[in-house]
Amino acid sequence: MAVIKNQKTGMWEVRTYYKDWTGTRRQKTKRGFAKKSETQEWERAFKLKDEMNINMKSKISRNCAFRIFSQELSTTRF
Repeated sequence: MAVIKNQKTGMWEVRTYYKDWTGTRRQKTKRGFAKKSETQEWERAFKLKDEMNINMKSKISRNCAFRIFSQELSTTRF
C-alpha cells in the first residue's frame, strides 16, 4: 500500500497488509529497491499472489464441504 523512499539510504521500500490463513491482518515490509518502479512491481506481484491464495482456499473449502455433504447424503436412507 505504501511505497516510501528511505531518506538515510536513498533506497525504496514498500509496506503492505494482507490476511493470513487464520484471518489475522498482517503487515509485510520489503526494503532495498533501487527504483520506485521495482518497488511497485513487487507490490503488485505480492497482492496478486495473495489474491490467488485466497481464491484457492475458498475453492478448496467449497470442495471439502461438498464432499462431506455428499458422503452424508449417501449414508442417509429415505
